[in-house]
Amino acid sequence: MNKKIIDECVSLSDEIIKNIELNEIPFESIILKCLRVCRLLNDEVGIKLFSYEAYGYPYNEENGNLATEAWAMVKLAGRYYVDKDKYGKVKKYGKTQTVAELNASIDILKARMESAKDPNISLASSNPTQFLNPVSNRSERLGIVQDIAAMTKILEKIKGAIYDYILKLNTRLKFENNISSILEENELDVNERLCDLDSNIVNKIKAINDNINSENPEDWSNALTSCRRILKDVADKLYPPRDPITKGNKQIKLGEDNVINRLIAFVEEGKESKTYNKIIGDNLDYFGNRLDAIYNATSKGVHADLTHFEAKRYVVYTYFILGDILNLCDKKDA
Repeated sequence: MNKKIIDECVSLSDEIIKNIELNEIPFESIILKCLRVCRLLNDEVGIKLFSYEAYGYPYNEENGNLATEAWAMVKLAGRYYVDKDKYGKVKKYGKTQTVAELNASIDILKARMESAKDPNISLASSNPTQFLNPVSNRSERLGIVQDIAAMTKILEKIKGAIYDYILKLNTRLKFENNISSILEENELDVNERLCDLDSNIVNKIKAINDNINSENPEDWSNALTSCRRILKDVADKLYPPRDPITKGNKQIKLGEDNVINRLIAFVEEGKESKTYNKIIGDNLDYFGNRLDAIYNATSKGVHADLTHFEAKRYVVYTYFILGDILNLCDKKDA
């Protein structure tokens, strides 16, 4: 996702959290801000949730009941509860008034409370034997207080649910932003080292970026093909093809097509500790086998098994493997 969009969403969600915590602006305005964040992120659940919160929950025109697709959003917004009807049967309920409607109802109830005050009674009378029987609106006021409390409780549940949704989204975005920064920093470092190693690699790096950001599965396969070619270019520069060697009872081929074997051999000859080199070597071995399996499948025109997520993961992992290998170049020169 575009970093500018992520940055805007992080900033806006930070602002929303502050708005809620400090009660800075009307909650109706906060809901519209939440809707914008979700729209920018293409968060389908959030878009539906905050659209319903802003403009009302849909009802079935045939029977007047809450629409089926709205129940999940009612639960997510803290509006859902289970109760028993007068016959003792358990029923599901959803409080679906918008926040604006709830606030307006509370304002009306407060105005009614003012009107329901008991009238002032004067004790001055010309008839000292007069019996006073004042009219009291106490029961009406009690009912209003209960209604206000019930609506306020609904509002607080909605605020809590929305706060929780945005807080989780904000935390995830910040984590992804940190990971993205680490990956970007590693990518820039590796790209610079690769260009120093062989300036012809630049075009292959561009091809990887163009293909991995495509929506076409065939392009994802092409991105991995470019990864494979870059690994070969690096192997050719750092450990050119040569005769096989024997380790124990096993012969290790180091020919033109034995790219991973040559890279592992280069790593094993590094000055780093045996543990460090073994970790890189083992990762290379596993990664190389998987990359070759994908390459062989896609070479036969089989693209359906390669997901976009998997393709991105192997591009990222290629960069980390290359970073480890090129880092050993500095160690060897030191």
